[in-house]
Amino acid sequence: KLACGHKGALFCDVITKGFPGHSGYPWLGKSANELMIRAFAKILDTDLGTSELFGNTTVNIGSFHGGVAANVIPEQAVVGLGVRVASGEQEDGHQIVHDKIQAIFDEIDKDAFTFDCSHGYGPVKANCDVEGTSPTPLIQQLLTLPDFETIVVNYGTDIPNLKGDQTRYLYGPGNILVAHGAQENVTVADLETAVEDFQKLILHALKQ
Repeated sequence: KLACGHKGALFCDVITKGFPGHSGYPWLGKSANELMIRAFAKILDTDLGTSELFGNTTVNIGSFHGGVAANVIPEQAVVGLGVRVASGEQEDGHQIVHDKIQAIFDEIDKDAFTFDCSHGYGPVKANCDVEGTSPTPLIQQLLTLPDFETIVVNYGTDIPNLKGDQTRYLYGPGNILVAHGAQENVTVADLETAVEDFQKLILHALKQ
């Protein structure tokens, strides 16, 4: 399927600092894990942005490390955070989400959280107005090229790194729904279809 765009992204590390102590006397310490859990419970219940095209902004707590033992109040917790941004513009949609999350950290404990984001961008639109008809009668006789099915996807690409006003096509073989899992694969049929579809994209581009 030819993608009309994909969600933006925001990738961050979150560090919470507390005070260690004996778990039997929680009032004498400050649990970094508890602060992190309270903050992310609120983040997961907060509307971080929606749009008609891209749906809801979603949050993935990809990793969570904190504490040293069950009977010790944890002094530090670290979360690896991935956000898929659904609203705003490509240039600043991620910053709006960042600020909403930062406000929640400040509300829970203004001094405990460090919010460090490596990179981000807002939703990305791509070109998907590609007809399936070949541009010349000869090629039309040789090939039957139906119109593309279109889709909007939730993963990220290198498109935001392109500078300038390029035409953007987002297409490739495979199924993102099996990515990062034990059944990740690309079928031979998908590869064969991709050959025809890449040809279709090239023929369309040559007409521009």
